[in-house]
Amino acid sequence: MTSYGNRIRSSRDNAYFDEGERVTETKDLATPLTGRVLVQDPGYRMDEVTKLLAPLGLAAERVEGELASDDAVVLLSSDDYPLGVAELERLPSLRVAISGSVGFDHIALGAAAERGIWVGNTPAFCTTEVADSTIALILALLRGTVFLDRDVRAGGWDRTVTGPLRRLSSTRLGVVGLGRIGRAVADRARSLGLQVWATDASPAALAGLADGIRPAELDELLGACDVVSLHVPLDRTAAPLIGERELGLMPAGAMLVNTSRGGLVDLDALTAALGSGRLLGAALDVLPSEPPAADDPVRRLDNLILTPHAAWYSPDAEDEAFRQPIEAVAALAAGREPDGILVRGAAIAPTPERR
Repeated sequence: MTSYGNRIRSSRDNAYFDEGERVTETKDLATPLTGRVLVQDPGYRMDEVTKLLAPLGLAAERVEGELASDDAVVLLSSDDYPLGVAELERLPSLRVAISGSVGFDHIALGAAAERGIWVGNTPAFCTTEVADSTIALILALLRGTVFLDRDVRAGGWDRTVTGPLRRLSSTRLGVVGLGRIGRAVADRARSLGLQVWATDASPAALAGLADGIRPAELDELLGACDVVSLHVPLDRTAAPLIGERELGLMPAGAMLVNTSRGGLVDLDALTAALGSGRLLGAALDVLPSEPPAADDPVRRLDNLILTPHAAWYSPDAEDEAFRQPIEAVAALAAGREPDGILVRGAAIAPTPERR
């Protein structure tokens, strides 16, 4: 099975770099991670930050407005806050940046690597929620539940208003991206009896597919599947993964689901395909710009299900999103590499816990 190179980035766990590119520890003399911690997202509970990090010599403070500090060594943030070159230049002492998010397209990874900064995300905090939400949207499209509900509330009572409703066992689902969430969606769909196809930029991910899941190239998958679900990272420097050409490869009457990143889909091209009826339906939990304007055409498409970037959410997931980054910083300060590291920075000497 050949890969399709730069068409998409690998969705395997944190595989932002190819093996030849992956940033490794620098040879600098290791020093302890002590100093100030900037807490950018209000979702972090300061009592938890202090409880875990103060014994390691890390003093936390909430930051609002412009991100700037001459002596801050750690940043706790989320994907609501960009960490680009300009922000990094205002943080000359930064050594660790952890984001409470699965996505990491808001971080300038290359610039962080050049500065020897450890960068991480929280790749597993909402796997269950997003996978379950994705399956719910797939079922809503195939069985028409949302559209039938809308029709009944508008005074109708017609089971054919959505067009033919699909039998799951006769439906091909194409999963694009086999990271934690993509694999979870594929496994759930297979258990429900769907015929599952899958693709990923990583040959290793395709080689390790569970029985009953068919590997395919992206274009092959798009041309063969009744429903396509996206689960890959976003590359802001590249064109949308799904544009007019890719939508044109999909069979007439196919459907698209995106619970990953809004920028993966050319929204104008999708709107045109839905408006013409060439695609029977779509479900989007994410958009290129959120929320959409009141007069945005996507709000008026009857064959589009929209949810407000909520696929990740549950109280449990929210708690994990803001707890795991704190634990990651504590692990690094203690000399251990936590899960979710995207860039390995300058060596950190373990800090003995203070009693």
